[in-house]
Amino acid sequence: LKAVDEAATLMEENLKAMRLNVGLEAVINAVRACNRYFEKTAPWQLAREGKQERLEQVLYYAANAMRVISGLLYPVMPRKMQQLRETLGLSRDRIVPDMKELRSHDGLPAGSRVGDVVALFPRIEVPKEVKEVDQEQQTASAAKAGKKAKKGGEAPKQDNVVDLIDIEDVTKLDLRTAKVLAAERIEGSKKLLKLQVSLGSEERQIVAGIAPWYEPEALVGKIIVVVANLKPARLMGVESQGMLLAAKTGKQLRVITTDAEDVKPGAKIS
Repeated sequence: LKAVDEAATLMEENLKAMRLNVGLEAVINAVRACNRYFEKTAPWQLAREGKQERLEQVLYYAANAMRVISGLLYPVMPRKMQQLRETLGLSRDRIVPDMKELRSHDGLPAGSRVGDVVALFPRIEVPKEVKEVDQEQQTASAAKAGKKAKKGGEAPKQDNVVDLIDIEDVTKLDLRTAKVLAAERIEGSKKLLKLQVSLGSEERQIVAGIAPWYEPEALVGKIIVVVANLKPARLMGVESQGMLLAAKTGKQLRVITTDAEDVKPGAKIS
């Protein structure tokens, strides 16, 4: 709840200073902290193991965190946050939040019943017919471009030709070495592995689609190369805080590693 408390403080301070974007950034950081808490405590595993008391504690903390976060985001997306607060079981007179309520750690009484959980932002499924029409349009456009290039005496662009980039694009990448501390398969996925890596000054979690080529234990101890400034993403419900580099030839894939003894985790690649 520390990250949630900090978000409430920063949101209040920055609203007064008319810096809504700074306050919202703090709230999003709190959301990420909640995601990490959920992944670390793994309530689904607690349920399977029958650890009911710990499960109830985890879900209570998570629900209280969502109560505060929904209140902090209420001014910018009132309808969605109203829906979330109603799902959490808050009474009608508490739907519109106030800062005093958001600073309370027991704003959701123990034993409160939550409503049916629905997706606040459901995924938009593109109908099959639309996909087929779009694919046909892309094929027709490519064919038209090829004819135009041929008529003008230029060869059509080949798919395997890499678009050139400026040096500024290269400098945006923060490539660093990382040591694999632990690796395991992600339940329900045939392709993904979850790696815990050290970048020297910090540890991160990275999800990589390399399971068809590597057993988890074969990666432990290796020094790999990662993109350290990639925005976090979620794969199969697991947060990935970076991306490792690998080389693929045909159906073979190899993770880029180094065995140089003087290269330590966190070394910058340039």
